[in-house]
Amino acid sequence: IGSGCDVIYYTSVCGSITINSGTVYAEGGNGGAGIGSGYYEGSTCGEIKITGGEVTAIGGDSAAGIGCGYHESYIENDMTISGGTVTAVAGKNSSALGRAYYSGFYGNIYITGGTLYLTCTHVQDAIDTAYETVISGGELHVNTEYGFVTSRFESTQVSSNGGYAVIYLESTGERKYEAYW
Repeated sequence: IGSGCDVIYYTSVCGSITINSGTVYAEGGNGGAGIGSGYYEGSTCGEIKITGGEVTAIGGDSAAGIGCGYHESYIENDMTISGGTVTAVAGKNSSALGRAYYSGFYGNIYITGGTLYLTCTHVQDAIDTAYETVISGGELHVNTEYGFVTSRFESTQVSSNGGYAVIYLESTGERKYEAYW
């Protein structure tokens, strides 16, 4: 779901993506994100919002589950997940949410609710953006080869504005962070 691949004119653009309810299964093709931008330079999309439903997004080869596709694809808008059950599986060397291999996610990622299952392998973080990741609610289950939720700790906030947030590492079952407010 999102932009495709245009290797002739180097532009493939989609508008904002909003999922409010229902069951959504999206699998990226060769280098495309499950939900977000496609493969190759110039592929981009607008803001991504998930407010409800049961969403499964599987990134193609070297692409994010939700976010960027492979090879100079980019997103300059925010991603917000506020509800639903979201499963995001990254392609190799990519994040489950945000950046893909050799691509850039230049927006903020806000998680305010919902239950998220994030899976990625290799050395990539489960959540990766060039800007801020703000977790103010919801439940995150993270399965990574090296156990990183995000390595950009200086730009990651777990804030308290009335809710509950918990981050689990699925590989060990360890609760990495838990907050009630």
